[in-house]
Amino acid sequence: DATFSYPVEKQTITSEYGTRRVFNGQLRSYHGGLDLRAYEGTPIYAAQSGTVKLSQNLFYSGNHVLIEHGMGIHSSYSHMSKLYVKHGDWVEKGRRLGLSGATG
Repeated sequence: DATFSYPVEKQTITSEYGTRRVFNGQLRSYHGGLDLRAYEGTPIYAAQSGTVKLSQNLFYSGNHVLIEHGMGIHSSYSHMSKLYVKHGDWVEKGRRLGLSGATG
């Protein structure tokens, strides 16, 4: 199954891919992802199978997981309260990566 699934069971999109980002009235960039709202403690699942390339706390995105799916495709999960995977892990689509949070 090559399709990607949502990483949370009940999703509310808060910022869509390609949305224009404007700060202080100036166009700064286009949004390169899809932001989803989740209550703190909500399980976060891998949208597709792949290799964990990053599982650590980052300044802006807090507890963060980056999965490489091949052919230059990655998925990224930010602001998590708990991380259940580590760098180098192979994860199957639907594996629990951690819990949502408000870090970063």
